Amino acid sequence: MIYFGGDSYTYGSELLEMSNRFSDIVSDSMGTTNQNDALGGASNQRIYRKFFEAFDPNKFSHVILGWTGLNRFEHYSFFDQDADGFRRLTAHRLLPTDKHEDYIDEKLRKKIAKLKTDVAIAKENKVLLQYMANVRTDRVVHSEILNMILQVQKICKFTDTKLCMFFGVQNNIIKINKLTTDHLIYNSIDWNDTWLHRPDYSLQECMNDLKLPIGPGKHFLEEGHQVAADKILEHFSV
Repeated sequence: MIYFGGDSYTYGSELLEMSNRFSDIVSDSMGTTNQNDALGGASNQRIYRKFFEAFDPNKFSHVILGWTGLNRFEHYSFFDQDADGFRRLTAHRLLPTDKHEDYIDEKLRKKIAKLKTDVAIAKENKVLLQYMANVRTDRVVHSEILNMILQVQKICKFTDTKLCMFFGVQNNIIKINKLTTDHLIYNSIDWNDTWLHRPDYSLQECMNDLKLPIGPGKHFLEEGHQVAADKILEHFSV
């Protein structure tokens, strides 16, 4: 079985048939099944958490993770939460705006309206905005994702589990600058064997360069999922 983690890209948002997801194409091509734990709007914190909750080297032969925007994070909340109790957050979901990076359906519109009017959520949002402004600096979020990548690589290497990673969302990638490369963790990460693309090149940018169809929610469609599957299969020499 293959484990897939990620955000809406890996989840297969905007596809008419979920069987056309690259996760299903890859697992079918490799003659196995898959567990897809991706979720639209998921943060890297969630992707990392769900991976370690699910990981079992006796169950999974391969792990494929699509990391997401560094501006996203999760927060345990009594108000606007997922099934496991966590709230998916980005700055634009805390502020009173309808501008979202992800595709907005009617269910999400109702949640946005609630976020604007609910007093308890407004108080929580105020605290979280202060947290974002004062704590989640560029250095912090880059340190966070570097550590996540390193820990995933370590556990997969230790258990001899094959690994492939990439960034899905355009413009939400690791900034390869002196602040990043000077970080102690940076040189401990294997940027070659386990990386589908270089860390400053997202899967969405790849689809844009190939001029493949993109849905209204900025997710690549069936053609893009096939290309992603082909690249992953090539990575694993299948």
